[in-house]
Amino acid sequence: MNGPEFIARAVETGSLFDFSIGAKLAEAEKKIALEYFDELQGRRGARTLRRDYGLFEAAFSDESDWTCRSITLEIHRLASMPDLAARVRGLTGINLAPYTKWTDVAEALHGLVGCLPFDSPTVTRGYRTYRSRNTGVSVTVIDDASSERGTYPGNGDIWGLDIVDPRFL
Repeated sequence: MNGPEFIARAVETGSLFDFSIGAKLAEAEKKIALEYFDELQGRRGARTLRRDYGLFEAAFSDESDWTCRSITLEIHRLASMPDLAARVRGLTGINLAPYTKWTDVAEALHGLVGCLPFDSPTVTRGYRTYRSRNTGVSVTVIDDASSERGTYPGNGDIWGLDIVDPRFL
């Protein structure tokens, strides 16, 4: 699977590696083969856990039974961390490039669902954000003609994806 197909599948399903919002931490440990580090925040009984897998981060709450509340796919990291794509490919077989154009993902989405499942994009300074109320996915695309590829993605490239409970979009 290539990067645009992987991202399109995440948009279509609202999940990464068959892991989604509401899943338990124990499920992540069974399904996700990537290395990670954890960061706990807050006071005992009301803490949150952020698990960073490099390619993406997952946030968990409910310390008694850690439950996933959000997932952020950090596509922009691939441009500045060339070894990240190689590690992901070795563990998952997914072939990610340093940059992923939004138009390539949109084309892959048409093949999966026949149309883009997004509301009209929100445009802010330098970015366009597409939101799917069906799957809880927001895709942030760089929208700045002066932005060139380098350490970070350039104009028309995906910066990242956020996955939350669709009720919160």
